[in-house]
Amino acid sequence: MISNSGRSRCPEQQLGRQIGIDVSQLVVDTTNMPRLLSLLLLLAAPLAFAQPPKQVLAILSVKSGITRDAVMKVMQDEVKDTVKLYLAGKIQQWFGRQDGKGVVFILACDDAAAAKAITDELPLIKAGLAEFTFLPIGPLTPLRALLGEPAIK
Repeated sequence: MISNSGRSRCPEQQLGRQIGIDVSQLVVDTTNMPRLLSLLLLLAAPLAFAQPPKQVLAILSVKSGITRDAVMKVMQDEVKDTVKLYLAGKIQQWFGRQDGKGVVFILACDDAAAAKAITDELPLIKAGLAEFTFLPIGPLTPLRALLGEPAIK
């Protein structure tokens, strides 16, 4: 449909114009559409599951014998640097430990060594006041069996 301004109201035609294709010349055989869609989904499925996101759970604990005053002296810089890591996409999520003894991060990185390299730059670690425990995490891959899909190794 063409409006009074001469512009098409059909989104397909508008998109076609933007990428230089005259969609009015395209012929689509809809009888094979379900087969084509099934084939596309079949081909795309391995790509969706080929590489699960890599993350590391990083659990910060204040070292024993460290006073609250010592921690508070670097806390302003710690928070600033943590926010910078979050804004850079290195920290995906962060939580406070319910026991009050630190934080838990979910880091976007390949392994514990990469997570350590990220967290070693934080003021609490540099000052020797805290330490991290690292645990690589990912999707619960045994759930693939429920879908009839092979496990990824």
